[in-house]
Amino acid sequence: MLKSALSVFMLFTACGYTQNADSILKSVQEKFNNINDLSADFARYSGGSEKISGKLFYKKENKLRLELKNSTIVSDGETNWNYSKSGNKVVISEFDDSDPSALSLQKILYKYPSECKISSEPAGENQVLVLVPEKSSELNFNQVKITVNKEYLIEKILIDDPNSGVFEIALSNYKLNRNIPDNKFTFSPPEGSKVIDLRAE
Repeated sequence: MLKSALSVFMLFTACGYTQNADSILKSVQEKFNNINDLSADFARYSGGSEKISGKLFYKKENKLRLELKNSTIVSDGETNWNYSKSGNKVVISEFDDSDPSALSLQKILYKYPSECKISSEPAGENQVLVLVPEKSSELNFNQVKITVNKEYLIEKILIDDPNSGVFEIALSNYKLNRNIPDNKFTFSPPEGSKVIDLRAE
């Protein structure tokens, strides 16, 4: 991970990015490198109104759990489980880091910046990193804005997607390095639930 962060930093320096944006990104990446696991309140907004909210749990590498009102989404970095409470249905699929709908903090902090022009702008006490894909990039968004607080933690991610429009992800109430157990990132379908397994045999 440290090697990856260094390569991204060298790329920005070579391409002449502003020192302010570069130093902010480097500080956020260093903060992220020192986080083994975290939990935070999660909300997604679209059209100015909240669409979903709940609790997010993350653990290296790419382990993720979202506990929402009507669903639970879990990934151990190899397998995804998407459980609909109302439908009592579980969809199981292989983890795909290239899926643009996947919420991967690692991808947001490393893959996106490595394929984008980056700048920064102030937002009160916070800073905003503005990422615009290079012409050669295959990233499928027009622009991403990442709001970073004074502790170099992500507070907001604003994504301008040509297919789904503009939406915002907000993170708050962080708790860091609480030794979240690995079994938090696996999922056993409830008894009687319908299971749809999309993994290749």
